[in-house]
Amino acid sequence: MKHFILSKYLKMNFFYCIFITLIGLTFFFNVSSSYSLTCCYHITVTTEIVDSCCVKIDVYNPYCNTSPETRPLIHFTQYNSKTRTYEVQESVHCPKESTVTYTLCPINNETEVNYRILIDDPECAGPYVEGYTMRTGTVDLSFCCDCPENRNDWLSVLVEKDHSCPNAGCKVTLDLDIPDSITCFRYYIVDDIYGVDTPVLSIENDPISEYSFCLNAGQSGYMNVVLLQHPDQYIMDGCILEKFVECDTTTSGDTVAMPCTPDCEDDE
Repeated sequence: MKHFILSKYLKMNFFYCIFITLIGLTFFFNVSSSYSLTCCYHITVTTEIVDSCCVKIDVYNPYCNTSPETRPLIHFTQYNSKTRTYEVQESVHCPKESTVTYTLCPINNETEVNYRILIDDPECAGPYVEGYTMRTGTVDLSFCCDCPENRNDWLSVLVEKDHSCPNAGCKVTLDLDIPDSITCFRYYIVDDIYGVDTPVLSIENDPISEYSFCLNAGQSGYMNVVLLQHPDQYIMDGCILEKFVECDTTTSGDTVAMPCTPDCEDDE
């Protein structure tokens, strides 16, 4: 009797498990089919690191309809670590067989870009689903360090006559403005016109605006600022900025003509 009851119990559980499994599979295939048959499943998102150390994102739409009412609206969003949210940077329609592009650059002095692409389309109704109507990714930019030809524009110098400098000389102060998208440089060295190098200094903790040196009256020459990714980097592998500085102590009074006398008026 006990054996019969146990067998009956096992059979009931067996059929119950099969029933639940069938329900689960039916739900899974229905959901999968509803998404796999939509055009949003086939939209592709590709990324590329560009020269400015930013990330170019391409979204290609092979199938979705082209009518204004149904063509997908693509939202390019970027994660902001300060607000802890994905923020929309651009929204653009993507017609059938077309590619839309947007470029995201690092923010908050970070060395990566965290993006999320949202796809709004009537054929893909419902909440955003990763892999279908939402594509999330991270692009590492820690190795990307751009040192372009216009890098000298990042460095500005101010040369002023200053009584604190000997021999009626001039004081040279510096300022550094690296593009926000280039976050790999963390240190710098100043090489003044005398060939004297500073120690390796931190861009964040030792602002270059607090550094200065003096020139003698009439003195001029080239100075360099070397940007480094880490304090042990070989200087010649750094990004070298160059500026010409000159202590010009001439005044406009030296070039003012003498008043004309009555005699020179007669000569005219």
